[in-house]
Amino acid sequence: MGVQGGKLDYFNKQSEEGSQPELTKATITGVQMIGMGDRVCVDLCSLMRPGEGLLGPIHACVAVPGGKICYLSELKTGREILVVNQNGIQRTAVVGRVKIETDH
Repeated sequence: MGVQGGKLDYFNKQSEEGSQPELTKATITGVQMIGMGDRVCVDLCSLMRPGEGLLGPIHACVAVPGGKICYLSELKTGREILVVNQNGIQRTAVVGRVKIETDH
């Protein structure tokens, strides 16, 4: 997934509720320990269903409606974000709370 002009190339064509972006399988080929980092907890105003999640690297950004991204540190209560299931069907959800925790 590339970021281009504040948009995810992945979402340029399909960003409406119920649409199906093309998902591809990936294989993790290695893991490297780089130290501790901050954690971001995003509480939604609705429950996620089994198999649903947020798209975008969890350490950096999340997909939002309109084919855009939002850095996790910029999320605020009331912001709509995209939730996608394992079949690629997406819907919007509203952020209820964002909590950033730092390990020392």
